Amino acid sequence: MRARDIVCYWSAVELGISMADLAKKHDMTLAAVSYAVKQGEKIAQEERCKLED
Repeated sequence: MRARDIVCYWSAVELGISMADLAKKHDMTLAAVSYAVKQGEKIAQEERCKLED
């Protein structure tokens, strides 16, 4: 699930895609997307992963 969490984080925070849209696209609840975004941020910071332009 780490990859999904990072993708959700980058999509929501870096690309500005709404969590509601992500939930629909990935067949997840809004709460699950919110949790994934938080986890993705934590993982990205720990692993020093960045979305490049």
